[in-house]
Formats: sequence, C-alpha cells, structure tokens
Amino acid sequence: QDNLTWTHGRHTMVFGADMQFWQVFHEEAPFSPHGQISFNGQFSSLGSQIPGVSGISDLADFFLGYPNNAARTLRFLATNQAGGGFWSWYGQDDFRITPNLSLNVGLRYEYRRPSVDKRNNFVTLVPLRPKFSGPGNAILVTAADDAENDAFCTDPFYSYLKSQSGQCLVASSARRAQLGFTGRTRRTLIFPDKRDFAPRLGITWRPTSSDRFLIRTGYGIFYDLANFNNQHFVDNNPVFSPSQVYTTALASPPPLTNGAPTTTKDIFAGSGGVPPLIQQFVSLYVSPDYKPPYFQQWSLGISSQLSQNWALEVNYIGTKGLRLGNLHLFANQPYPGVGALQPRRPYPDFNIMLFTTPDSRSDYHSLQVKVNKRFASGLSFLAAYTFAHSINDNEGDEGFGGGVGNSAPQDDNNLRQDRGRAVNDARQRLVFSYVYELPFGSGKRFLNRGGVVNGILGGWQVSGITSFQSGFPFSVLSNQDYSNTGTLTRRPDRTCNGEGQKNVDNWFDASCFTVASLAEDLASGHPRFGNAGRNILTGPPLNNWDLALLKNFQIRERFKLQFRSEFFNTFNHPYFSAPETRVGNPNIGKISSASEPRDIQFGLKLSF
Repeated sequence: QDNLTWTHGRHTMVFGADMQFWQVFHEEAPFSPHGQISFNGQFSSLGSQIPGVSGISDLADFFLGYPNNAARTLRFLATNQAGGGFWSWYGQDDFRITPNLSLNVGLRYEYRRPSVDKRNNFVTLVPLRPKFSGPGNAILVTAADDAENDAFCTDPFYSYLKSQSGQCLVASSARRAQLGFTGRTRRTLIFPDKRDFAPRLGITWRPTSSDRFLIRTGYGIFYDLANFNNQHFVDNNPVFSPSQVYTTALASPPPLTNGAPTTTKDIFAGSGGVPPLIQQFVSLYVSPDYKPPYFQQWSLGISSQLSQNWALEVNYIGTKGLRLGNLHLFANQPYPGVGALQPRRPYPDFNIMLFTTPDSRSDYHSLQVKVNKRFASGLSFLAAYTFAHSINDNEGDEGFGGGVGNSAPQDDNNLRQDRGRAVNDARQRLVFSYVYELPFGSGKRFLNRGGVVNGILGGWQVSGITSFQSGFPFSVLSNQDYSNTGTLTRRPDRTCNGEGQKNVDNWFDASCFTVASLAEDLASGHPRFGNAGRNILTGPPLNNWDLALLKNFQIRERFKLQFRSEFFNTFNHPYFSAPETRVGNPNIGKISSASEPRDIQFGLKLSF
C-alpha cells in the first residue's frame, strides 16, 4: 500500500494503490477415509430410559462394539488454495472553492481476484440457460484439467454423478468452455467482476463567517470484501469428496443372547464403497456470478456550536445494500404441490443444497441527533438519539451477530416474500453518558480545604451510561410443513394484528396466528405457504442503567489511589428475551428468560 499527496493552490490531491493477497494452505475433507465412529450408549442403557448413566453407557457400547453412527469420506481430497487477492487504485481531490465552501471528489477502483486451487478441486453448479441443452436444467462444472474433467463421466467411481435418466451431470470440457469457463475462470469457477468503480462526493458549507454552523452532505459507493468462508463451498464439495453416513436404529438393538461380541461390527459392510446418488446428499456451491457486495450511502447533516461547551449535531443517513451475499440454506426447494419432493424441485437431478448467491439487498434510513457538553465545571455529558428503520430480505451469508437471525427463507424461490424488518431493526435508541465530579474538597466550589475534610468528602466522581431502546423484531412460526416443500422456515396465516398485552404471559396475541386453513388446503390438494410476514412483531425493549461511583486519593505527588464501585443494570430492570413463537406450543406468546440481573463489583487502582 502506498499513497502520494500533492498540494497545489486550493487543491489537495491524494493518489494511491492497495494490493493484498491471501492464501489458505491446507484444508481436508470432513471425515477420515478410515471412518469416524461414535458411541452414545443407546444400546447398553436403552437411550434416555435410564437417566444419569450416559457417560458409562457410551463406554459400554464402545466395549460391546455397537456404534450409533459412523461416517467416512470415500475419496479423500486435500486442497491448497492460492492466488486470491484484492487490488484497488484511488484518487481524491479536496478542493477549497471559497473560504466557506469545500468540495471533496474521489474515485476508487477495486478488483477482487477469485482464488484458485492448486489441485483444481473446485466444483460448482450452473443453472442452464435456454440455449444450452442437457439433462435437467442444471449441470456441474469442475476446475479440473480437460482429461480429468472428462473422466468424471467415465470413471465408475463417479457413477453417482448421474441424472435420473442416467446422463452424466458433469459438463464436458468442450461444454464447460461453451459456458464461459475458460482461462483462469476455468480454475476459479467465478466470473471476474472488473466494473467495480466507487465514486465519492462530499460538500461542506459554512453559511456564516464563523465556524459555529456547518452543513455537510455526501454520497459514496463502498465495496465490501467477499466472504472468505464461501471458498469452502467450491472446495471439499461432497461432489468430489463424497461421504457415507450410517445411523443404527435404537428400535432394533443387536441381540446379546450369545454373549458380548469380541469384534466391532463393520458398519460400512455391504456398501461396496459406492456413495449414494447425488440426488441423496446435500451439496454446497457458490454461484459463478458471485460478486463483492456494495453499498450506496448518502447523508445530510448540520452541526452547531451552541455555546462554548455545548454542541449539537443532526444527521440523516441512508444506505442501500446491493449484491449482498445470500446463503440459501434450502436451495433447490420445490414449489408447493402434491406428491414426492424430488420430482418437483427446480433442479430435479439434485437434492437440497447450500447455494451462495449475490441476490440479497437491504435498505437503511436513520435520523441521528447528538448533544455534547465538553468537560467543564466538573461535568461532561453526551446524549445520542437514533430513529432508524432497516429492511432486508436476508440476514446475509453469515447472519447478524455471527449467525443470529440467519435462517432459510420460507420460499427460496421468492425472496420478496421474506422482505421485512432486519433482525437488528431497533426503531429508536436513546443513550446518555455522563461524568460528574462532586464539588466538594480541595480546589472545589464547596468545602475547599485539605486534610480530613478533603480525605472524606473530596475526590468523588459519578459516571454512567443510560440506554433506552426499542425491541427487536421477530417472526411467528409453525412446526408443520403445510406447503409440502420441505421448507425449514414455516410461517402460519395471520388473521389480525397480533399485538398483545406486552407482558411476560401474553406478549402477543397468539389467536391471530393459525394453521387451520393451511391444513385444510393441504388436505384438499392445494398446499401453500402461510401469509404471515417475516419479523412482523416487536420484542421487549431495553431500559438499562450502568453507574459507577469513584473516590480518588492523592497519596503523594507521584501516587494516586482510586476506589471504584461499579453497578451494572443498577435498578435491576429485566431485559426479556423474545417470547415463544411456535404455533401449537402451549407457551406461545410467553416469555421464559431474561438477561443477567444486577451486577456489582468493586476495585482499587494504583497509579504512579
């Protein structure tokens, strides 16, 4: 990374470049080729029928030789990723047009270089366009060289990569090139994006001759880094490293009438080393059109110096997120209908899959007000208020807060149906922070003396943070799949508003959410999704006071001792979690947990 700054007259220009490279040296298939075997005590203790003996029973099953499940990777592949990187070039000009008006103009170009695998073990799925013919309407594309790639359709081991009509599901080398996977793209399996330009514009205007009042506005496009975890979806794919997983049935435990066995049963016996057909296992892919997400942001704000120690800021900020990564947890979901799921899938030659695409979006608008009092006369104070609204159709390919809220859409074929409030959409938030030195003791307004008086009454300080916040949204769900799609997220019908009494026993009106008509439609052969939206209700609000009381002792000129007493959630206000949301659960609408209660801690700090 390097920058060049050039000042010329009223212009200050900055030019630079930034280049970064990354590499993951070694990754392996999920299971050992020799197998991974687990014992849970289900045979020796009959599962949960004998409580409190699970640990002993696990070991007993191990000695008896009866595992409850086992898994192995049939063809063990190790991958070595290399060549990924980020390149950017940028230029910016700060132009002081007049003493009261400044203009900031910039342009940044970014290029994300997709990674390659040294062993070319990448594979992805390409939905076929009408001009391409073939089995079904999707096909697998690999990063292997031509000879190895064409062997996928002739090697007996890969016989599981067949369509239901018996055709090979791997694109031939010629067809792969026809689909556009040539040159380096043949190895990355992601089409490069070379049009990521990010303009920036900012204007600052001072209407008067003083600096007491400023108006600022701006617009910019900002590109984010593509999620590195998505690279795991194109390497170590079950397509290349198929695994077998076996689970034994508790209902049919092995007979022990002939005494304990002396050898472990071969749980893989009879499999012949042949993996299940591709229609029977879950695969993982990244769209070849995956591109770095980007955001458009615009703002308008005013700031005013109300007095020597008081300042006010008022800002409007808007953000639009585009090409956001969407981890489809239930891709290839069939449409509502009757009969078996597999023939009704959009890609009937494949099972459900995890598929990452750049097709989600978000919108955010906020009014932000901040009042700040600089430290004077023993008091500093900051108040910040935000009124905001955040909407999206997905919580991203990682989810909010490390996975919180990242769930499959109800209808993976219609993401608009899931467009609603984001899981972190707290409409209003008000926060105060303050520090106050009590006006007693040496150098203060009252009892300005040393000795015992200062030792007892001087040096006291009170500080705190007070937070008020609206609740986060949540969805009402159903346990039953009335759409007959196998969906992981199921919502009921909504017949009325649903707002309840807002107490722990009845946070929302559960009678407004029903599955009766859904069940009737399923029984009549017309299954459908529920009409309740995503994140339509609001959870409990936050009211929290964190306070601290401090006493400073000046022992000598070089030594200072501070006694601290800190009170978290001082008034012990419970911050309730979201209520039970499953229709049919007897506790629906009830809240059963809350955050930590009041916490008090004391401490001493010696400074020298």
